[in-house]
Amino acid sequence: IFLQLLPAMPLTALCAEGSVEMQHACARLFYLLGRTLATTSERQPIDVPHGFPICSVPSSPVCTPFDVGPGPSGGGSQCMMLSEAAATPLVTLCASEQPKVQAAAAQAVERLALQSEHGRCTLYDAGILPSLLPLLTSEDIHVQHSAAEAVRQLLSSST
Repeated sequence: IFLQLLPAMPLTALCAEGSVEMQHACARLFYLLGRTLATTSERQPIDVPHGFPICSVPSSPVCTPFDVGPGPSGGGSQCMMLSEAAATPLVTLCASEQPKVQAAAAQAVERLALQSEHGRCTLYDAGILPSLLPLLTSEDIHVQHSAAEAVRQLLSSST
């Protein structure tokens, strides 16, 4: 039910105008929700890097790169709801000046990109890559590592 409420929440405003603590909390929320979807699923992730997922994917009931469909819990639609609600706020959070927020946002991007091809495409279409690339040269090694993992996962493809 919480995922259904995400589109109604002022997440973009909170991420753009909120305090550092609020921004960090939003990034962690996206990460934890993505993690929850992954751990409550009975599917096994397939992590095979391929080319760049340049796309505008129409909504699909299948949550790939998992080896089976969304299952009885409707995981596919949950993945889509989460990635669509989180994409724009995560672009804002990755562009933050605060390393704590940058690292948490990059971790959330990695987790959401792991969930599905739709998630990767939604993040890519929202403009996440230009926000992540500067983080690769951050002075904070944790930010660099998180951004590198996020970019790696964005470049993965299930096809």
